[in-house]
Order: sequence, then C-alpha cells, then structure tokens
Amino acid sequence: MTGVQTCALPISGGESHFSVEIVSPVFAGKSRVERQRLVYAALATELREQVHALALRTLAPDEDRSRI
Repeated sequence: MTGVQTCALPISGGESHFSVEIVSPVFAGKSRVERQRLVYAALATELREQVHALALRTLAPDEDRSRI
C-alpha cells in the first residue's frame, strides 16, 4: 500500500492472529470500511495463506488517536 507513513510495532498476536495500527494519509476522508478494504487488498496473499485473524486500527495522520 503506498502512502503508509508509520505502522505501530510490535504487531501483537501470535502465529496467525494479529493486531495492527496503520497511519497513512491514504486514509484521509475514507470510512472505516474503505480503509480496511485497502489494507485487505494490500495483504490479500498473506490473508489467504498465513493470517487467520487480523484486527485493524487505521488512522489518517491528523486524527486524534485517543478518540478512535
């Protein structure tokens, strides 16, 4: 996915369950569902083959992280 500025690490989880926070200007003006679709599209192969569960927190750079 282009435009990703930061990704909070470490990614929590285990062998096939992950929780990720992604901050990107690409997410500005997009709904939560649209943001998740962008991430799922970028990770299509991994989701099909290696990831069982993925919890996402997607933010635009100007969003207040404490309220989302």
